[in-house]
Amino acid sequence: MESWRLKDDLDLEDFRGSWLSHPSNSEFLNGAKLALFRRIQGSPKLRAMFLTTAADGSVALCPKAMKIYEAHAQDFLKPVLVLAHVAPGPPLRASELLLVMWRNTARQRHMLMWEKLVMLYVQYHKGQQQLGVYKDNIRFLPKAIGDLLLMYIAYVIPLRQMFLRQQTPGALISPYLWSKSDGTV
Repeated sequence: MESWRLKDDLDLEDFRGSWLSHPSNSEFLNGAKLALFRRIQGSPKLRAMFLTTAADGSVALCPKAMKIYEAHAQDFLKPVLVLAHVAPGPPLRASELLLVMWRNTARQRHMLMWEKLVMLYVQYHKGQQQLGVYKDNIRFLPKAIGDLLLMYIAYVIPLRQMFLRQQTPGALISPYLWSKSDGTV
């Protein structure tokens, strides 16, 4: 997933909207949503790890494997969080960085694509919060870090969503980039 190829609508306000829903990106995202699950199905070793056969003969995802996968996803996010925190310039405050959303909710997301780079757009600053006036705090991630996050969102989050739904039917993965599967940051 390369940021220079992708498009984003910075004014998109659709619920759950993001660069993933931009029509121009469909050719780059074709199959991404199920790519990791297909990889599990296609590999005998991964299939043995992630899929179990119940007594009635039905196939289900292994709860232990899903838990281990989630732990690995969280372990992956920790160093990426540090890179996103320090690399683009003066560090953001924890309250700014940890609340970055990758897709829209009732509020607009903070992770956007602009000028072929991943942009973090937050509006919180200690001094301005006390005065009631917010200023834009914009950071562009270095290309390598931004592309890594884009791949994580396109490939890993859909599999995490599938695993979450197996454990809690109807549950949705959090829009917060750095969240755990239970929604906590």
